[in-house]
Amino acid sequence: MANKKKNKKKPTPKPSTQTMSPKQYFLAGRPRTLEIHECLINADWQIKGLATILISRKHKTGNITFSSYIVDIFCLGMKDANSAFNRFEEDYEDYRDRIFSNFMNDDMPISYDLAHNIIFGAIEYAKNLGFSPHKDWELSQFMLEPKSSPTVEKIDVEFGKDGKPFFISGPYDKVDSVINKLEKAVGADNFTFLAGMPDTNSGFSFLNSPFSSSDDEDEEDDDENETEETDYEE
Repeated sequence: MANKKKNKKKPTPKPSTQTMSPKQYFLAGRPRTLEIHECLINADWQIKGLATILISRKHKTGNITFSSYIVDIFCLGMKDANSAFNRFEEDYEDYRDRIFSNFMNDDMPISYDLAHNIIFGAIEYAKNLGFSPHKDWELSQFMLEPKSSPTVEKIDVEFGKDGKPFFISGPYDKVDSVINKLEKAVGADNFTFLAGMPDTNSGFSFLNSPFSSSDDEDEEDDDENETEETDYEE
């Protein structure tokens, strides 16, 4: 008599752990799935033509993923960008206080839609003048919805000053190169410039790596942090 085969229960699959490096997390567009925590800007951005913008999103754990941007709305567009992944809220608050300290902490909340319009509008304005965004925009752009996202309200923002590009040079700007590009783009009589002004907001950094996580136990260099796999909960 043939042996009857016993019906074996299939093992219940274990839930998969979400594991990816901070860099992979950004490139996959995952920050866009998080709820907006706050959006801040220096109060005098329209007067000075230089906007420091901080956009943060909150994980279900309470941790914060965020990006900060230095945006020249008068001429050069995206001058600097920086991002941090899955940080404790107190770390985020410390960073927030530090980047706005040059403005005597005179920062103010703005809508996400306005922040989005300022950033993408300034990049487009600068692109038409021959200037590319800072290299770190390649990753920090994923904190925001794409440029033409239908979920973002269109808001008019003035770029340039008095209808013309206005170049205010900082210590890291190549003045001759910028002026040559402006002359080529709009002509020598169609822009103004002010050279030799201090750029107190350039070169900000977050801890030791822009893509560091609160789960990291040891300080590592940027390349190691970009490839390190990180467990997290949305």
